[in-house]
Amino acid sequence: MIVNPCLPNFNCNISYLEIVKHKNLFMIKSLIVFLILIPFVGFNQNIEKRTISGYITDEKTGEKLIGATVLDAVFKKGAATNDYGIGSLNYSFKKL
Repeated sequence: MIVNPCLPNFNCNISYLEIVKHKNLFMIKSLIVFLILIPFVGFNQNIEKRTISGYITDEKTGEKLIGATVLDAVFKKGAATNDYGIGSLNYSFKKL
């Protein structure tokens, strides 16, 4: 027996079967979106990240260099030192 969810004095333009149909359609759409997104959850788990950082100083005076450029020609990466003379390069590698 299907019970009408509408109140007796309330004008209901949608039937109970239509409500169930819309709920099922929503659940199916949600499941499809979930299944599409599953492969992306573990995408970056096999990537290892490393950072090389340190002070850049003048060889003669020992003064920290502000705004100096650090270049890595092998990996083609570069960075500038900050207001304290600290520079850092970030690397990402695939784990073997």
